[in-house]
Amino acid sequence: MYCQCLNRNSRGFTLVELVIVIIMLAILGVAVTNYIGFGTLLYRDVAEREEILASARFSIERLNREVRASLPNSQQTSNDGNCLRFVPVLDSSTYVDFPISPNVASDNGSLIAFNQYQFSPNQGQQISVYNLNASDIYSFTPTSLVGVKSYTPPSSGNIASLEFTSTIRFPLASPSQRVFVVARPVQYCVSNGQLTRTVSSWPTETGVPNISSLMAENITVLNATDPNFQPVFEVIEADLSRNGMVKIFLNFSRDGGAESLVFHHGIHIQNVP
Repeated sequence: MYCQCLNRNSRGFTLVELVIVIIMLAILGVAVTNYIGFGTLLYRDVAEREEILASARFSIERLNREVRASLPNSQQTSNDGNCLRFVPVLDSSTYVDFPISPNVASDNGSLIAFNQYQFSPNQGQQISVYNLNASDIYSFTPTSLVGVKSYTPPSSGNIASLEFTSTIRFPLASPSQRVFVVARPVQYCVSNGQLTRTVSSWPTETGVPNISSLMAENITVLNATDPNFQPVFEVIEADLSRNGMVKIFLNFSRDGGAESLVFHHGIHIQNVP
């Protein structure tokens, strides 16, 4: 009797029991895989959203800082509003004796010395006085802009002198006698889903390469003929009641446009000519 019971209890699994165990393990494996897959997908979605948000914040903040401090009336759009061009301001001062109409043209002038800024000849620095028109700034014969050949700080007192790269007579005097030191133009453009920043040469310069940097990706822009089209950049001119403003519309998207993150932002131009 003892041996019969021992043999009966040590027979192992039947085929039916083995199949049931395999099926249960398969179900459990599928459940675990789906759970892990869902968690991985959720993590990927969160990571992609964070990446887009960080990229958007960086781009908006960079645009905000540069455009706000740019030369008044230098903001200009092109390519159906997908590009914005402006002139960065490096420093400003008060001129004392400048060749301004109706005075005769000259290749030099005097101004209150800069506290810290130092000129670097042949690096694209220009002097601007009372610019009222963006088209003039970017023309081959600007009337409110001239290159700087040399800067002589004062030996005593606070009056410094400038030597221009050419003879000029500025057409209009600044009401506050303000003079700006500006750098080469900067252009932001959205093309093929990418936002790029390009430092370009002045129209009067030759042999100066453009320098471009990628600022953001995954940007959706509608065709200009689309009824829902909204330009990426829009310039609102200054008037008697307010300064100029640049409106920015950036539509960041993921998963082929299934999910979007839209930024509407307005940048007020702080400086006055």
